[in-house]
Amino acid sequence: MSHTLIEHTTTHTASIGGEAVTFCAVCDEYPLPSSDGQCTGSVFSISYLVKDGTPERPVLFIFNGGPGSSSLWMHLGLFGPQTLAYRDEFDLPVAPPFLLEENGDCMLDLCDIVLIDPPGTGFGCSGASSGAYASYQKDAELFCDYIHHWLDKHGRWQAPKYLVGESYGSLRAARILDIIGGCTENQLNAIGFDGAIILGNAIGCADEEGILRNGIERSLLQLPSFAAVSAYHGVSSYADPMQAFREAQGFCAGTYLHALYQGERLSVADCTAVAEKLHALTGLSAPLLQAHRLKLSAELYIRYALESRGQCPGLYDGRYAADAPLDLGEMDSVGDDAAMSRYTPAFTGAFNGPARQFLDIRSTRSYCPINFKLNADWDMSYHGKTPAQSLAAAMRRSPQLRLFFGSGVFDLITTAGETAYAVDHIPMDLSRVVVKEYLSGHMPYLGKEARRALTQDLREFIQPASAHR
Repeated sequence: MSHTLIEHTTTHTASIGGEAVTFCAVCDEYPLPSSDGQCTGSVFSISYLVKDGTPERPVLFIFNGGPGSSSLWMHLGLFGPQTLAYRDEFDLPVAPPFLLEENGDCMLDLCDIVLIDPPGTGFGCSGASSGAYASYQKDAELFCDYIHHWLDKHGRWQAPKYLVGESYGSLRAARILDIIGGCTENQLNAIGFDGAIILGNAIGCADEEGILRNGIERSLLQLPSFAAVSAYHGVSSYADPMQAFREAQGFCAGTYLHALYQGERLSVADCTAVAEKLHALTGLSAPLLQAHRLKLSAELYIRYALESRGQCPGLYDGRYAADAPLDLGEMDSVGDDAAMSRYTPAFTGAFNGPARQFLDIRSTRSYCPINFKLNADWDMSYHGKTPAQSLAAAMRRSPQLRLFFGSGVFDLITTAGETAYAVDHIPMDLSRVVVKEYLSGHMPYLGKEARRALTQDLREFIQPASAHR
């Protein structure tokens, strides 16, 4: 493969917290060499670095998930100095114009930001050797190599370091933390990290053979998010989504847990009472719930939650709703989801338009937001350690390592309940773990109020490490 690497730097100034902050935007490609020295794929990154900043400033290494996703979503949704412009999260354009605006919540005054696109995503190139990294293990090893390269290139070994992973990126972050503090196949790494920030956590969903095997009935972990979505849409007995979420958590910890444990031995009277409570929380009919033995699933909830309106809520963000599908043929996992179909055009349009201009990227290469072939070909073999086990190992090795989990209560893909359960059952020091919920979806920063709350919590999480440096 032969192509011109995208490597250049531009300088900008932004107003952050009422202060002018001058920074450099460094676009860089990390080629994957073959045995003959030719570039056969690449990692692409955009680094936002405060001009004349000290080498001891904290650094965030940021990536989305998929697998096969670029860092577009966290770039233009949360961390970039320019983010997607919208009045509210339900008014995102699906056709031009797509605009950016200065991100008043940007954290560049506190830390430097590195957004990473693995091979085959974003501007990261696929090639003869890039497929060798399409696995849970090799992908994490490549990220370790890239972080090592970035620290060398920018002289930042003394900086507090944080990983930020979203969705599948939570699994990637867990494995990176494990092997970057120890060894890859070829070398000792021993790179210490101060923390990891996990958004839209998938670790609990991906650990059925490890620490969380034989875990709790998933109905209990999903109900709080179902309750929040139903309250949002006004189809339950609750008007406040967060109140419904908390009420469902309490119900799950007691009565609902006991009822599911009893199974067919549950009395008719108790079954009726539990079904009525579930109806109050979700709006699903008591007879439907009894017919399904009081057990819930995302498929059941999506189908019936808004049935009276002829709609279905979005899996990625239940606040969005779309007309229930008729005979439309094969469904598109993104285009036909009520949430993803509403916000993906704005993100991709804004990057390929104003963001490319802002960064002065003149390459004719296409930017790939999500590579579904890469996703389909991905090898999820865990090689002896599940993500939960890797996270536990990393926390055991490093007494300074801290974790932050941020979930959207309207996320029906990786629910806040599954995150809370996973955190409580991974053997690690919980005094070093922060768990937060936000009134948003799978991307817990979608919505300006949610983004502001999340950013404030992240500032508080990062500042302890930066204060003593």
